[in-house]
Parts: sequence; C-alpha cells; structure tokens
Amino acid sequence: MSKRVTELPEILTLTDDDQLLVVDDADGSSKRIRRANVSLSAEQVTELGTTRTTGDGDRDRSVYYESASPVTVTVDAGTAGTSSRHNQAGAGKVTFVPGVGVTLRHGATFVPAIAEQYQGAVLEWRTATEVWIAGDLEVA
Repeated sequence: MSKRVTELPEILTLTDDDQLLVVDDADGSSKRIRRANVSLSAEQVTELGTTRTTGDGDRDRSVYYESASPVTVTVDAGTAGTSSRHNQAGAGKVTFVPGVGVTLRHGATFVPAIAEQYQGAVLEWRTATEVWIAGDLEVA
C-alpha cells in the first residue's frame, strides 16, 4: 500500500506493506522507503524558564535550556523506544527528577544533572516508566 503525504509529521511509521516515495523537487530524483521509522526532523526548542516537564511532548527534540538560574526537568512517563536531547546553554545547572512512577537510570558515579554549560544529556525511554539518562553528567 502506498501512502500519499503532503505535510510531513515529525515521525512517520510505515507498516509491512506500506511504501513512502520521497521526491526531491529540485532535481526530480526519488527514493522509495519500505517498513521503516522515518525521522523527518529534530525540532529544536529553547526553554527560558526554570522548570520543564518532559515526556512524549519532547520526543525527538533537542531542548536548549537558556536560564542563568538552576533548572529542574521533571521526567514523565513516555513511549518506549523514544528519546530526547537536553542541552545546558545557559549558566543555570540542569537537573533531572523522576515524575510519578518513573525510574531514572544512570551510572552510579553520576547524578542526573548536566555537568556544565555547553554540554548535554540524552533521555531514552526503555519502557514507558524506565528512562535511561546518559551524556555529560555531573560526577556524584
């Protein structure tokens, strides 16, 4: 089955019989894709506040925290197999805390906080409520 898509969503999932034909308007070339998860863009979001709740709403996003004051990010339940990137652009320390029923997994020698400005961390939902955090984390 072929799907015609005129406006592309951030994530498009094709099932066994689906195909996606991608046509480059500039030169008319095309590529046919079958049975794939196609990530079409990674949206960038700037957070100016000192609190944020992350979960499915930030799936495949890069979030840049610009605050000069400390930032607390509450990690809520999400969809297994998804991830988001979090970057400390401002001077305020970015710390992650689990939401209700969520378990944050990270190395024992680290705390769930970005180590310093201009570094980042990735959150990956292994299950809906088990979230792994990796990257430039602060040493415990």
